[in-house]
Amino acid sequence: MNPDDTLALPREARDRVQLRLEALLRQRATLETQVRTQGEQQQSERERLFLELLEVVDLLDQLATGLDNVGEGAPPMVSRASRAVRAASGKLLQSLTTRGVETLPEPEATVDFSMHRVMATEHRPELPEQTPLTVLKKGYRLDDRILRPVDIITSRQS
Repeated sequence: MNPDDTLALPREARDRVQLRLEALLRQRATLETQVRTQGEQQQSERERLFLELLEVVDLLDQLATGLDNVGEGAPPMVSRASRAVRAASGKLLQSLTTRGVETLPEPEATVDFSMHRVMATEHRPELPEQTPLTVLKKGYRLDDRILRPVDIITSRQS
């Protein structure tokens, strides 16, 4: 007896098995697509949430800086409020860091356009073209993706 003979199915049964297999393969492909799409949507929503929280960090830092600049004669409560706001900002940023958000490096001598965004230029003929002058807003990355570039001002010669 041939081993293939023991596995032989009537043509009608074989056709039903083949149709079921094809249906299962289509269903598998559909499910894989849905899982991939859901993962991409979750990642996108996660990035949007992180960007919104980074805006809160920026606002808290601005508030703390404003409180620090109140000047002489300000009540001690202003100094305490500034420290509390900075602590809240730091805590929020630390929470984002534990979830993979990293602060991008500020530009040094040259602009890296993959992570720095030039928002304005200043006429500075004594400096090479596009020398970073000022950081306007910190930038952040999540894993290998830039969430927000570092916003900077650079020099121009003309």
